[in-house]
Amino acid sequence: MMERVTLEAKMRKLEDMLLRMHVITKQSMEAIIGLPSNNAWETIRELEYTTDIINWELFEEAVMTIATQQPTARDLRFIIMVASIASIYERINDLALDIATCVGKIGKIPQELDKNLKTILDAILNMLEVTRKAMATHSFINLYDTLSKLDDVIDNNFREILDFIKNSKDLPAEVMLNLVMIFRDLERIGDLMGKIGSRLIYIETGKMIPIK
Repeated sequence: MMERVTLEAKMRKLEDMLLRMHVITKQSMEAIIGLPSNNAWETIRELEYTTDIINWELFEEAVMTIATQQPTARDLRFIIMVASIASIYERINDLALDIATCVGKIGKIPQELDKNLKTILDAILNMLEVTRKAMATHSFINLYDTLSKLDDVIDNNFREILDFIKNSKDLPAEVMLNLVMIFRDLERIGDLMGKIGSRLIYIETGKMIPIK
């Protein structure tokens, strides 16, 4: 019985570490709205560095838990997927820093794309909230459908942005290049949120169901 209590305590610790990465990732997405201010850039840079550290700490904790507790079945799936999800959060924060750097190079995003940017960020924040609730409640009903629809919103706006850039005659080449990189990274973040959803579903069902 004591061994089981120890395993459950370690799993709770892993879950707490993952939820901390989730909160940091949300803060990073919210900071993108404030770009190109120096405060927003510094916030994103510090958050990216923090997720690097937590990701490694969580990975080490997961390895030690598997080595010392020898979990099986769902517990083992949980530990492995938590480590996998943590690496995805770390990657999302890398992309956020790339976005901040690109915005800094062009000064600001053209006003014509403000609506698209807000729509995409709102969709990402909604995806974060949906996955947070799923993690906190261990309930994944409608997770696939909800994340898929939000990812469709991001993809549709990304296509609109590419059309705008392609048809713009007055944008300098450097601005066009950085805009493509900014919104490509945001589109990629949407895809990564889908991967998080797939891993959450796998924890419960043992089946990997790709979301996008």
